[in-house]
Amino acid sequence: MTAEQFFGTGAMVLGFVGGCIGLPVQLLKNWQRKSVEGLSLTFWVILYTNVWFWLLYAFSKVQTDWYLVVANVPGLVFISVLLGQFAWYRDGRARSARDDGPRE
Repeated sequence: MTAEQFFGTGAMVLGFVGGCIGLPVQLLKNWQRKSVEGLSLTFWVILYTNVWFWLLYAFSKVQTDWYLVVANVPGLVFISVLLGQFAWYRDGRARSARDDGPRE
């Protein structure tokens, strides 16, 4: 195994694990609280854009860099859901859906 393969595999595994464990935990927490309070929309938009740039870079290479693709696709999927939670929970729809009593 070359150094490039070793570091590529390590980065891919850590990126994949982070995307498949860390982000779903955050999504579940947001869903349980029906809130994204405490999260920075700016940070998540920048991270979402960064993931897209890594994927576009991976596909723009002469030979597709599958290490980058595998590491970043889970993040793209889960960050997309998280950004959807910002839209859903920020405008009060989730809170109003939880309310049992009549509105005045």
